[in-house]
Amino acid sequence: MLDRQDRCTGLFFVCIVIICCFGCSKEQANLKDFESSHELVSDGTSGKYNLGKVLAGEKRTHLFLFKNTTNENVVTDKDSSVIRSCQCAGVAISPTILAPGDVAEIEMTVDTTTRMGDFNERVAIKWRGDSGKELLAIFELSGSSFPALTILPNPIVFTRDNILADEKIQVTLQSNEIAMDWGSLITRSAINYLDVSDIDVKPSEKEAVFYVAVNKEKVDAGGVHEVTVVVNGVRNDVHSDGTQTPFAGKFMVQIDNPKLLRIDGKSILLTKPPGNQELFEGYFFLEGHLPENVDIRDILRVTVDDACGFSVHGIEFENLADTVVQVSFYLEKTDTSYSSVSELSMEISIQGFLEKNLSLIFPQI
Repeated sequence: MLDRQDRCTGLFFVCIVIICCFGCSKEQANLKDFESSHELVSDGTSGKYNLGKVLAGEKRTHLFLFKNTTNENVVTDKDSSVIRSCQCAGVAISPTILAPGDVAEIEMTVDTTTRMGDFNERVAIKWRGDSGKELLAIFELSGSSFPALTILPNPIVFTRDNILADEKIQVTLQSNEIAMDWGSLITRSAINYLDVSDIDVKPSEKEAVFYVAVNKEKVDAGGVHEVTVVVNGVRNDVHSDGTQTPFAGKFMVQIDNPKLLRIDGKSILLTKPPGNQELFEGYFFLEGHLPENVDIRDILRVTVDDACGFSVHGIEFENLADTVVQVSFYLEKTDTSYSSVSELSMEISIQGFLEKNLSLIFPQI
């Protein structure tokens, strides 16, 4: 017999009378089909149990007792005669053969890893008598699952202005009935331009705060990104020995239009003005915003490889729209020992905002 003190909070007897199942398919597809094809008769004792509040991720078990009140032997097969409302519901049956008056232990388990909030899971067990008649017993576990951590706000939204201003957004972690070791707090993200800093534990030790910022020098793509928070904690009724268990929470970071400055394309086709064999012209379009107190002329740097005998000068700016600037430049040949070059790499750097390489394509002469 199972140790009921460790595994259950109450026992129920479910007494079932064999019901004839004329014309019923033995290949029932789901729990609903079972219920519509059979009449369940009991002695009035419920085969249901409410687990109350359950920490998300826990597996909770309850022990039911099932009594054979018929006048013949009944048998079940735990592999082919059990239908679950969810893969998260499990059941162990012992024994699987009952003489009249015998009692079986039905140990039902619910895994709340994928359950958040209210849940109501069932298992249906089909028993067959010596006469070939069948009966169905349904057992039900319900409850409400809650997370160990509440994370606020969720999601965090960064706008272009947030990023330009190097704004930090505060994230608050609240523990739910768990004693947390905030010193073990770590964050995990698949993106390298989120900076987490200034972890602070409140005096109550029931919450902690930290700050998230977007590194504007690294940000290169928008969208929604997931960040995982892991912190060790102790739940007294589970870990009376003081051992710690890692609890995880997740929050989303939404990056709106993060490309503060953008240069489309990968190459520039140079042109040759008339009358100067050593001079070429080119331009590119710069799209985006800068803070009001920043002048693009102070932070823009355009260079080419000195070893190729060219230099860049005569940079000019023309505003084509509120967010679009045409940047024109001259490329001058400073070393005539190089007879011909068909392509050259140019590096564009806007300090703190953009780094990009473009290919300069020379005209065919």
